[in-house]
Amino acid sequence: MDPYKIDSKLISHLHSRDAELAVIGACILSDVALSNACAEITTQDFFFYSHKLIWDAIIDLYKKSGPIDLLCIRQELENHNRLEDVGGAVYLASLTDGVPYTSNIKEYIKILRNKTILRNILHFCEDAAARANAGDDEISEWAQFTFPKIFSDQEQETLTISEILSRVEKNAEEIHKTGGILVGVPFGLNCLDSYTGGMPRGATTIIGARPSMGKSSFCMNTAVKAGLTGYGVLYFSVEDSLETLGRRIICSDAKINANDLMRGRLNPDDFQKFSISKSKITKALFVGNETARTIEKIYAITRREAVQRKVDLIVVDYLQLLYGSNKESRNLQITEWSRDLKLLFKEVNAAGIVVSQLSRKCEEEKRKPQLQDLRESGALEQDADMVLFIHRPKEYEIGLDGGKLDARTGRLIELNISKNRNGPTGAFEKDVLFFPAYTLFVDADKRGFD
Repeated sequence: MDPYKIDSKLISHLHSRDAELAVIGACILSDVALSNACAEITTQDFFFYSHKLIWDAIIDLYKKSGPIDLLCIRQELENHNRLEDVGGAVYLASLTDGVPYTSNIKEYIKILRNKTILRNILHFCEDAAARANAGDDEISEWAQFTFPKIFSDQEQETLTISEILSRVEKNAEEIHKTGGILVGVPFGLNCLDSYTGGMPRGATTIIGARPSMGKSSFCMNTAVKAGLTGYGVLYFSVEDSLETLGRRIICSDAKINANDLMRGRLNPDDFQKFSISKSKITKALFVGNETARTIEKIYAITRREAVQRKVDLIVVDYLQLLYGSNKESRNLQITEWSRDLKLLFKEVNAAGIVVSQLSRKCEEEKRKPQLQDLRESGALEQDADMVLFIHRPKEYEIGLDGGKLDARTGRLIELNISKNRNGPTGAFEKDVLFFPAYTLFVDADKRGFD
């Protein structure tokens, strides 16, 4: 919606001219009032077109750290040929007339914000009615994603240092209980967990790799191990079918060869291991169904699950396969999805894993992945609290002859923490083994399955 257009459908109780004039007048007369208003309202909070333009001029002057008075505002409007649009010099001169009390600025702001919420609710209802009449199959997910945003900026904006330190103290107590080893949800690999302390709640971990490097198997292993140790896990597999994901889960936990399972070559011992594993991991994690391929659907499912049960870890595999509008460029979509997921992880206070494809450059140049290889958007690197790359060295060697390795032989996998806001970075070149036939990752010192 154009922020400078007035919707003729809106009626009088959805705006307050007096409150808008009080806010503008108070900001011209008082620097304290101006600071409060700039921190809490935007142009969208003004209903009248003239007031929107005046507020934009005030904000432009505020950003320049220049004086804000009627003369400066008039000059700013004239510079943009907007003076007549606001009612001319006469209307401008009347802005400070009749301002009740500048000390009541917070009350005036509260009136403006409440009117904005009312207008936004009306627009939401109009949009919802239009979608319902059009038979939109995803209206439920859209509504659950969109409606909370109307109130998102009504939450507490500041905390006392005492409140912050109480959170730090509680976190320190939880870490102490683990002997200082874990500060978040574990990866399930000793080398990673002892080095990073796990994935902190509310943080975003990007797992990046080229195709067929095992990134989905790695994330699935992490999810299952977390679920089996008591963490609440929610898994969204945008790439694989639910059956494919199920096969990976059962093969890694029961140590069943995936190829044998696919071809119906399981022996009685395999079926017994299947049954034992199935009963063990029944409630280890919850998986989003195959319709969970949009950011709105992921939001809706996550919020519902977070109300019904604890959610400690959320996995999205993988980002580039999410569905979105074609109206925006791919880069902008990836950026928006990345930010939305980061906010979701913080909202439900869960650790988040987002799987990402990498650009072909690392493959073409036969080198290890780097942060610059994160595909399609620099926002991924910016939003991530941790970036972990998976690299299989032999995949980049040419002319390897004896490539027929036994299915029970683990391949060395390199894990590289290239970014870590909450701890050190570093590479693990000989610490992890990957068993492709079993979609299983283990610490190299274990050597095998036991």
